[in-house]
Amino acid sequence: MVRPGLQAHVSIDVTTGFLVLFVLTAVCFIATGRVNPGVPDKPNPAQSSGTMSLAHPGDEYQMSRDTNRYVLGFDHFCEFVGNDIGRGNLPCFVTFLVLLSLLSTYVVICSGWITVLYWLPPLPEYHLLADPWRLGIAAVIVLLVAWGLKSCLGSESCQGVIPLVMMLPGAWVGAVLVVLVLGATLLLPLTTDMLSNVTPLRNPTAFFLILPCLIFATLFWSMSAHWVHLLWDGISQKMWLRAQGFRKQRSPAAPTDNVGGEAALV
Repeated sequence: MVRPGLQAHVSIDVTTGFLVLFVLTAVCFIATGRVNPGVPDKPNPAQSSGTMSLAHPGDEYQMSRDTNRYVLGFDHFCEFVGNDIGRGNLPCFVTFLVLLSLLSTYVVICSGWITVLYWLPPLPEYHLLADPWRLGIAAVIVLLVAWGLKSCLGSESCQGVIPLVMMLPGAWVGAVLVVLVLGATLLLPLTTDMLSNVTPLRNPTAFFLILPCLIFATLFWSMSAHWVHLLWDGISQKMWLRAQGFRKQRSPAAPTDNVGGEAALV
Protein backbone atom coordinates (compact mmCIF):
# COMPACT_ATOMS: atom_id res chain seq x y z
CA MET A 1 0.00 0.00 0.00
CA VAL A 2 2.91 2.35 0.64
CA ARG A 3 5.13 1.28 -2.26
CA PRO A 4 3.28 2.92 -5.22
CA GLY A 5 3.45 6.44 -3.82
CA LEU A 6 7.04 6.09 -2.58
CA GLN A 7 8.25 4.38 -5.74
CA ALA A 8 6.84 7.23 -7.83
CA HIS A 9 9.05 9.70 -5.94
CA VAL A 10 12.30 7.70 -5.53
CA SER A 11 14.38 5.47 -7.79
CA ILE A 12 15.32 2.92 -5.08
CA ASP A 13 13.68 -0.50 -5.31
CA VAL A 14 11.92 -0.51 -1.95
CA THR A 15 9.92 -3.68 -2.71
CA THR A 16 12.92 -6.03 -2.97
CA GLY A 17 14.28 -4.90 0.39
CA PHE A 18 10.95 -5.57 2.07
CA LEU A 19 10.55 -9.02 0.49
CA VAL A 20 14.06 -10.10 1.52
CA LEU A 21 13.49 -9.06 5.13
CA PHE A 22 10.06 -10.70 5.17
CA VAL A 23 11.33 -14.05 3.86
CA LEU A 24 14.26 -14.16 6.30
CA THR A 25 11.95 -13.27 9.20
CA ALA A 26 9.48 -15.99 8.19
CA VAL A 27 12.25 -18.61 7.98
CA CYS A 28 13.51 -17.76 11.48
CA PHE A 29 9.93 -17.76 12.80
CA ILE A 30 9.34 -21.29 11.48
CA ALA A 31 12.73 -22.47 12.73
CA THR A 32 12.10 -21.15 16.24
CA GLY A 33 8.78 -22.96 16.41
CA ARG A 34 10.04 -26.24 14.92
CA VAL A 35 13.59 -26.67 16.29
CA ASN A 36 13.94 -28.79 19.43
CA PRO A 37 14.58 -26.29 22.25
CA GLY A 38 16.52 -28.88 24.23
CA VAL A 39 14.00 -31.52 25.22
CA PRO A 40 15.74 -34.83 26.09
CA ASP A 41 14.81 -38.01 24.26
CA LYS A 42 12.03 -40.05 25.77
CA PRO A 43 13.13 -43.28 27.50
CA ASN A 44 12.67 -46.53 25.66
CA PRO A 45 9.69 -48.40 27.24
CA ALA A 46 11.48 -51.71 26.66
CA GLN A 47 14.48 -50.52 28.71
CA SER A 48 12.48 -48.85 31.47
CA SER A 49 11.98 -50.47 34.84
CA GLY A 50 8.22 -50.63 34.51
CA THR A 51 7.52 -47.05 35.58
CA MET A 52 6.62 -44.34 33.05
CA SER A 53 7.71 -41.41 35.24
CA LEU A 54 10.50 -39.36 33.65
CA ALA A 55 13.45 -38.75 35.94
CA HIS A 56 15.08 -35.34 36.10
CA PRO A 57 17.67 -35.31 33.27
CA GLY A 58 20.15 -32.99 35.02
CA ASP A 59 20.78 -29.66 36.71
CA GLU A 60 20.89 -27.78 33.40
CA TYR A 61 17.33 -28.84 32.61
CA GLN A 62 14.28 -27.01 33.92
CA MET A 63 10.60 -27.82 33.74
CA SER A 64 8.40 -25.82 31.39
CA ARG A 65 5.01 -25.63 33.06
CA ASP A 66 3.32 -24.60 29.79
CA THR A 67 4.33 -27.79 27.94
CA ASN A 68 5.06 -30.04 30.97
CA ARG A 69 8.51 -31.12 29.79
CA TYR A 70 12.16 -30.62 30.71
CA VAL A 71 14.13 -28.19 28.52
CA LEU A 72 17.90 -27.72 28.43
CA GLY A 73 18.70 -24.12 29.44
CA PHE A 74 14.99 -23.29 29.60
CA ASP A 75 14.42 -19.57 29.03
CA HIS A 76 10.66 -19.14 28.67
CA PHE A 77 7.65 -20.35 26.70
CA CYS A 78 6.86 -18.10 23.72
CA GLU A 79 3.15 -18.05 22.82
CA PHE A 80 3.95 -16.23 19.58
CA VAL A 81 5.97 -19.10 18.09
CA GLY A 82 4.19 -21.80 20.10
CA ASN A 83 7.34 -23.41 21.47
CA ASP A 84 9.62 -23.41 24.48
CA ILE A 85 12.75 -21.30 24.14
CA GLY A 86 15.86 -23.13 25.29
CA ARG A 87 19.46 -23.71 24.37
CA GLY A 88 18.48 -25.48 21.15
CA ASN A 89 16.49 -22.65 19.54
CA LEU A 90 17.53 -19.52 21.47
CA PRO A 91 19.85 -18.32 18.63
CA CYS A 92 16.95 -18.71 16.16
CA PHE A 93 14.67 -16.80 18.53
CA VAL A 94 17.11 -13.89 18.94
CA THR A 95 17.72 -13.75 15.17
CA PHE A 96 13.96 -13.72 14.60
CA LEU A 97 13.59 -10.76 16.99
CA VAL A 98 16.38 -8.82 15.26
CA LEU A 99 14.93 -9.45 11.78
CA LEU A 100 11.43 -8.54 12.97
CA SER A 101 12.86 -5.31 14.38
CA LEU A 102 14.54 -4.55 11.05
CA LEU A 103 11.33 -5.32 9.16
CA SER A 104 9.22 -3.03 11.37
CA THR A 105 11.85 -0.28 11.14
CA TYR A 106 11.92 -0.61 7.36
CA VAL A 107 8.16 -0.05 7.16
CA VAL A 108 8.41 2.93 9.52
CA ILE A 109 11.16 4.51 7.40
CA CYS A 110 9.26 3.98 4.12
CA SER A 111 6.00 5.27 5.60
CA GLY A 112 7.68 8.28 7.17
CA TRP A 113 9.62 8.97 3.98
CA ILE A 114 6.55 9.18 1.75
CA THR A 115 4.65 11.18 4.39
CA VAL A 116 7.45 13.78 4.51
CA LEU A 117 7.56 13.92 0.70
CA TYR A 118 3.85 14.77 0.65
CA TRP A 119 4.48 17.78 2.91
CA LEU A 120 7.61 19.16 1.25
CA PRO A 121 7.43 22.39 -0.81
CA PRO A 122 7.06 23.82 -3.36
CA LEU A 123 3.68 22.10 -3.82
CA PRO A 124 2.83 20.11 -0.67
CA GLU A 125 -0.05 17.70 -1.16
CA TYR A 126 -1.31 18.00 2.43
CA HIS A 127 -2.58 21.32 3.84
CA LEU A 128 -3.53 22.35 7.37
CA LEU A 129 -7.21 23.10 8.01
CA ALA A 130 -7.41 24.95 11.33
CA ASP A 131 -11.21 25.14 11.56
CA PRO A 132 -12.63 25.49 15.11
CA TRP A 133 -14.98 22.51 14.75
CA ARG A 134 -12.11 20.31 13.52
CA LEU A 135 -9.95 21.31 16.46
CA GLY A 136 -12.85 20.68 18.86
CA ILE A 137 -13.53 17.17 17.52
CA ALA A 138 -9.81 16.38 17.63
CA ALA A 139 -9.60 17.50 21.27
CA VAL A 140 -12.59 15.32 22.22
CA ILE A 141 -11.06 12.28 20.52
CA VAL A 142 -7.72 12.86 22.28
CA LEU A 143 -9.51 12.99 25.66
CA LEU A 144 -11.45 9.79 24.91
CA VAL A 145 -8.29 7.96 23.86
CA ALA A 146 -6.46 9.18 26.98
CA TRP A 147 -9.32 7.95 29.15
CA GLY A 148 -9.28 4.58 27.38
CA LEU A 149 -5.52 4.20 27.84
CA LYS A 150 -5.84 5.05 31.53
CA SER A 151 -8.58 2.43 31.93
CA CYS A 152 -6.51 -0.16 30.05
CA LEU A 153 -3.40 0.47 32.15
CA GLY A 154 -5.48 0.03 35.31
CA SER A 155 -6.94 -3.29 34.21
CA GLU A 156 -5.87 -6.59 35.72
CA SER A 157 -4.24 -7.89 32.53
CA CYS A 158 -2.13 -4.75 31.99
CA GLN A 159 -1.01 -4.63 35.61
CA GLY A 160 0.59 -8.04 35.17
CA VAL A 161 2.27 -7.26 31.82
CA ILE A 162 3.19 -3.55 31.89
CA PRO A 163 5.73 -3.84 34.77
CA LEU A 164 7.50 -6.64 32.89
CA VAL A 165 7.57 -4.68 29.62
CA MET A 166 8.84 -1.51 31.31
CA MET A 167 11.80 -3.47 32.71
CA LEU A 168 13.17 -3.94 29.18
CA PRO A 169 15.87 -1.51 27.97
CA GLY A 170 14.53 1.55 26.15
CA ALA A 171 10.96 1.01 27.33
CA TRP A 172 10.46 4.60 28.53
CA VAL A 173 11.88 6.08 25.33
CA GLY A 174 9.54 3.88 23.31
CA ALA A 175 6.56 4.91 25.44
CA VAL A 176 7.28 8.63 24.81
CA LEU A 177 7.66 8.05 21.06
CA VAL A 178 4.40 6.11 20.90
CA VAL A 179 2.54 8.90 22.73
CA LEU A 180 3.91 11.53 20.32
CA VAL A 181 3.02 9.56 17.20
CA LEU A 182 -0.38 8.64 18.66
CA GLY A 183 -1.16 12.33 19.16
CA ALA A 184 -0.15 13.13 15.58
CA THR A 185 -2.19 10.21 14.27
CA LEU A 186 -5.28 11.53 16.03
CA LEU A 187 -4.87 15.21 15.17
CA LEU A 188 -3.55 15.39 11.59
CA PRO A 189 -6.41 13.51 9.83
CA LEU A 190 -8.89 15.99 11.31
CA THR A 191 -6.81 19.11 10.78
CA THR A 192 -5.50 18.40 7.25
CA ASP A 193 -6.87 17.41 3.85
CA MET A 194 -4.92 14.14 3.77
CA LEU A 195 -8.12 12.12 3.30
CA SER A 196 -9.33 14.03 0.25
CA ASN A 197 -8.79 12.73 -3.28
CA VAL A 198 -7.26 9.44 -2.15
CA THR A 199 -5.51 7.54 -4.96
CA PRO A 200 -2.85 4.77 -5.03
CA LEU A 201 -0.18 7.44 -5.53
CA ARG A 202 -1.61 9.78 -2.88
CA ASN A 203 -3.15 8.08 0.14
CA PRO A 204 -2.89 8.37 3.95
CA THR A 205 -2.06 4.68 4.45
CA ALA A 206 1.63 5.37 4.98
CA PHE A 207 0.85 7.87 7.72
CA PHE A 208 -1.43 5.48 9.60
CA LEU A 209 1.13 2.66 9.39
CA ILE A 210 3.75 4.70 11.26
CA LEU A 211 2.14 4.24 14.69
CA PRO A 212 1.66 0.44 14.82
CA CYS A 213 4.98 -0.25 13.10
CA LEU A 214 6.77 2.17 15.43
CA ILE A 215 5.27 0.31 18.38
CA PHE A 216 6.45 -3.02 16.96
CA ALA A 217 9.90 -1.64 16.09
CA THR A 218 10.41 -0.16 19.56
CA LEU A 219 9.16 -3.30 21.29
CA PHE A 220 11.18 -5.76 19.23
CA TRP A 221 14.39 -3.69 19.29
CA SER A 222 14.09 -3.56 23.06
CA MET A 223 13.46 -7.30 23.23
CA SER A 224 16.36 -7.97 20.85
CA ALA A 225 18.77 -5.94 22.97
CA HIS A 226 17.50 -7.69 26.09
CA TRP A 227 17.93 -11.24 24.79
CA VAL A 228 21.26 -10.48 23.10
CA HIS A 229 22.48 -9.29 26.51
CA LEU A 230 21.17 -12.47 28.17
CA LEU A 231 22.74 -14.64 25.47
CA TRP A 232 26.06 -12.84 25.88
CA ASP A 233 26.01 -13.28 29.67
CA GLY A 234 24.87 -16.90 29.40
CA ILE A 235 21.82 -16.54 31.64
CA SER A 236 18.16 -17.23 31.01
CA GLN A 237 15.16 -14.93 31.16
CA LYS A 238 13.91 -16.82 34.20
CA MET A 239 17.18 -16.22 36.07
CA TRP A 240 17.21 -12.54 35.07
CA LEU A 241 13.66 -11.98 36.33
CA ARG A 242 14.53 -13.58 39.65
CA ALA A 243 17.58 -11.34 39.97
CA GLN A 244 15.37 -8.30 39.29
CA GLY A 245 12.99 -9.36 42.04
CA PHE A 246 10.12 -10.07 39.64
CA ARG A 247 7.62 -12.66 40.82
CA LYS A 248 4.73 -13.93 38.75
CA GLN A 249 1.42 -13.25 40.40
CA ARG A 250 -0.45 -16.36 41.40
CA SER A 251 -4.22 -16.54 41.37
CA PRO A 252 -5.75 -16.93 44.84
CA ALA A 253 -7.06 -20.36 45.78
CA ALA A 254 -10.76 -20.95 45.42
CA PRO A 255 -12.88 -21.14 48.60
CA THR A 256 -13.76 -24.76 47.84
CA ASP A 257 -10.08 -25.69 48.05
CA ASN A 258 -9.87 -24.37 51.59
CA VAL A 259 -13.00 -26.24 52.59
CA GLY A 260 -11.62 -29.42 51.13
CA GLY A 261 -8.31 -28.88 52.93
CA GLU A 262 -10.04 -28.35 56.28
CA ALA A 263 -12.14 -31.46 55.73
CA ALA A 264 -9.04 -33.48 54.93
CA LEU A 265 -7.35 -32.29 58.11
CA VAL A 266 -10.41 -33.28 60.16
